Amino acid sequence: MRIEKFDSGYLLANVLPPLKDSTQAIDSDVIEYVLKSVDESLKKLAVRPNDWQQFSAFWPPRLVEAYISGRLVPFFGAGLSISSGIPSWTDLLVNNLGIDKMLVDDPDVSYDPLTLAELVSQQIGANNVQNIIRTLTENKRVATASHFLVATLRCPINITTNYDILFETAWKHINPLINLEVVTNDGDLALKRISWDKFDGSESKALLFKIHGSSDRNDEHLVLTRKDYRHHYRSNNNFFKTIRQILRKRHILFMGFSHRDPEVTRLVEDAIYDFEKAVEANQKTPGLPRPHFYSLQFDMKHHTPEIFAARGLVALKPPIVSRSTANSKSAALSTSLAELIVAGEKNIHSKFSLDIELQSLANLLSDELTNALRTLSGFSAQALNTLDTDDGGTWLNPLLKQLGIIAGQGVYLVNAEGRIVCCEVPVGLDKTKRLSKKSFFERPYFRQSKTFRKPFVSDTFRSVFNGLSTIALCLPIIHKDTFRGLLFSAAQVGAWNTPIEQAKKLWAKGLSLLLLDSNGLALMPPNNEFPTERNKGVAGAEDPALNLGYSFDKMISLSRRDSLISHIVKNIVPLTQDDDIYNISTDLRYYTVVTEIRNTRWKIGISMPLISP
Repeated sequence: MRIEKFDSGYLLANVLPPLKDSTQAIDSDVIEYVLKSVDESLKKLAVRPNDWQQFSAFWPPRLVEAYISGRLVPFFGAGLSISSGIPSWTDLLVNNLGIDKMLVDDPDVSYDPLTLAELVSQQIGANNVQNIIRTLTENKRVATASHFLVATLRCPINITTNYDILFETAWKHINPLINLEVVTNDGDLALKRISWDKFDGSESKALLFKIHGSSDRNDEHLVLTRKDYRHHYRSNNNFFKTIRQILRKRHILFMGFSHRDPEVTRLVEDAIYDFEKAVEANQKTPGLPRPHFYSLQFDMKHHTPEIFAARGLVALKPPIVSRSTANSKSAALSTSLAELIVAGEKNIHSKFSLDIELQSLANLLSDELTNALRTLSGFSAQALNTLDTDDGGTWLNPLLKQLGIIAGQGVYLVNAEGRIVCCEVPVGLDKTKRLSKKSFFERPYFRQSKTFRKPFVSDTFRSVFNGLSTIALCLPIIHKDTFRGLLFSAAQVGAWNTPIEQAKKLWAKGLSLLLLDSNGLALMPPNNEFPTERNKGVAGAEDPALNLGYSFDKMISLSRRDSLISHIVKNIVPLTQDDDIYNISTDLRYYTVVTEIRNTRWKIGISMPLISP
C-alpha cells in the first residue's frame, strides 16, 4: 500500500488529506497549522514551479531521493513524545523517579544518562523503575502531530528508542491497511523471519525497531540503565547486527533526538567504521554503499553544525514557524516532514542535485592520486636499498616518468632525519640547486609520515623553490617496524590538469569548485578569481613552463577572506557527504555538497548560488 511511484497528484490527493481527520493528535492545532503552511507553499509553487526556495525547510536532494525510493529510515527519540505529556529525561529522573537533583546537576554525570539511570535504579530498585516507566507511558495514549507526520511518510523501516506506543497509534490511523511489524529483540527477528532488506515500500507492511523495548509488552524488560544496556546490546547480537546494517545501507533521519545516548552513538560509529574498513579493503572499487546520517536539530548555535559534522551527521535546521506556543518545535518538525512529502511529489530538489557530479569528480581525483601512491609504493624496495647502500638512486628517473605531472616538481628520497639522499627532477629544473635544500625534517608532511607511517597526499604548502602552492605524495619507508625515510613526489596544483579541466566545466555552468585541505586552504580558486602564474624558480634559472601554479600567498589570502570557504571548512562531514545551505544575504544563498578525497585530508565541494527574485 505504500506509494511505489510518486505519480503527479497522488500524494497530495491521498497522503496529506488523512491528516485533516487526525483530531486524535494531542496537538491537533499543529496539524491545522501544517496543512495551512503546505497549502501556502503549493500556491507559491504553482506560480514558480521550479523554485526550490518556496520551501521553508532545506531537504538535501539525496535525502528526498531516498524518501522517494523507500530507502529513508526515520530514527526518532523522546522529543516526539514530549507534547503528549511523557516527561523529559530530567523530569523523569527528578519528578517521577525521585533522584537527588544534585546528581542530575553534577557535571560529571549530567550528560551521562546511563549512569544516572543506574544510580536511580540502585536507589529505588530496578523493578520500581520499570513499573513507573510503564505506568507513565501506558497512561499517555494520545499521539502528537509529529507522530502523525512521521507515520504519513509511510517509510518501510522505522527505528525508535521510545518505549511508548504513540507511533503505532498514529500509524494505525494514517495507514490502516499497512501492517506495522514491531521488533524489539533477536526473538522477534527469528519468530517473524524478518529480512529487513526486502522492505522497500512495495509490500503492504512496514517495520518498527524499538531498540530499548516496548511498554505494552509486560513480559519484556525495558532497557534503561548502564547494566541493562551492557546485557541488551550483547545478548541480542542478530538484532543489533541488523540495526547496524540498516544504518550502513539506508539514509537515516534522526528526529527528536539529542544524540546523548552513548549506545546509539556507538551504533553510528560502528556503521561508519564498517564503511571505512570496507573502503580500505576495496580501494579499487569506489562506490561502496556508504552511510548517510541526517539530524533535524533545533536551537542550533554557532558551533552545532560542525559538531554534528565531526560525528558524521548532517545537521538540518527546521523552519522558524510563525507561532509562539509550547508546540512551536512540534509545528516546525511537522512542517518540515510535510514539506518532505511535497518535495517527493514535486521532485523539485532533483533539479538542483549536484550529487552525481560531485561523486564523479571526487572519484576521478581520488583514483588518480591513489594510482600515483600505488606507483610510489612499487619503488619502496629500491628506496630502502638506496637508504642502506647509497647507490645513487638511478631508479628515480623511471619513477619520475611514470608519475608524470604528479611529480612535476620532482621525486625525492630523504632519510629518517629528513636529510635528502637523492632526487630527480624534470629536464628544465635545476637538480643541483634543489639538492642544496639540505633537510625536510621540519616539513609537516615529513612529520606526518614519521608518525602515521602510511601512504598519503599532503596538505598544500609553499614551495621553497618557487613560492607556488604545492602538494606532496608521500610514501614512508618502513622496515621491521622502523621508520627509515620518506619517498615523495612534489606537484603544483595549477599544473595538475585534472582538477583544472573539471573546474572549467563547472565554472561554465555558474558553479564553484571548492578543493580544500585540512588547514582550510583552497588548493585552487573556487571561481577562477585569479589565473596561474609562472616563474623561473631556483635562483631565477629554471624553465618557467615547469614552475606553473597558483601563488601560495594569494591562495592563503583568498581562503581567509572568502566567507563560503570558511563556512564549509567548519561544516563538512569527514565521512561521506555533507549538504549545506549558507545564507550570504537576504537575497543570496549557496547550496553546497561536500565530500572527501581518499588518501588525503582534503574536502571537495560543488557550490550553486540560489538567488531570490
